[in-house]
Amino acid sequence: MAKITLSLGDKILREVPLNKERVTIGRRPHNDLVLDDLAISGEHAVIVTLCHDSFLEDLNSTNGTKVNGQPVRKHYLRDGDCVELAHYRLLFVTHTTTSVDVSAVASIKVCNGPRAGTETALSKAITSIGKQEQRAAVILKRVDGYFLTRVDKGHTLLINGQAVGTQPHQLRDGDVIAIGDDEIQFCCVNDTQRQ
Repeated sequence: MAKITLSLGDKILREVPLNKERVTIGRRPHNDLVLDDLAISGEHAVIVTLCHDSFLEDLNSTNGTKVNGQPVRKHYLRDGDCVELAHYRLLFVTHTTTSVDVSAVASIKVCNGPRAGTETALSKAITSIGKQEQRAAVILKRVDGYFLTRVDKGHTLLINGQAVGTQPHQLRDGDVIAIGDDEIQFCCVNDTQRQ
C-alpha cells in the first residue's frame, strides 16, 4: 500500500497510509492531514487513489503545490515523488516495507570550499542539501537505496556532470553532486547499489 511521509525541514512528523480513495490535505480540522500553517489553504490539496494509482490535485490553493520542485495542478504520483506544500514535504512511497537496508551506510562529503572534507551521515529518511535558506534538493533514504530529488528549479543541479531532471535519481557510491559551484560526493559503505 502506498503512503506519504510528512516532514518539516529534516524532521519526520508522521506517515499516512493511502488506504482510502481520497486523502484531503489542508489547514482546516476536517481534513485527513491537517497542516497548521497560515501558508496552507483551508482545503489545499487532495490525493486520490484508485486501484494502485495515486493522483495529487491542488484545490486552487493560495500558495500552490509543487512536486519535485515543479508547480502542479494535477499530477500522477510516482514512487519517490516529493510534494511541497509551503514549508512541508510529503514523500510519496509505494513500498510495502519501511526498513532500510542497514548494510548500506551512506554519507555525503563536501568536496570544495571552506567546508571541504566535512562528512554528514545520511541517517534520516530525508536529508536536505543546498544553502540553509533555499534547499536545492533532498536525498531520500528508501528501502531500495538513496535517491536525489530536485526541490528548487532555480539552482543548477548536476550528478557526475549530467543535469538532474524532475524525477528521483538513484545515487551510487562515488557520485558527485554539484549545486552551482558547490560539490558533494555520495559515499556508500557496503554498497549494494553498485552494478
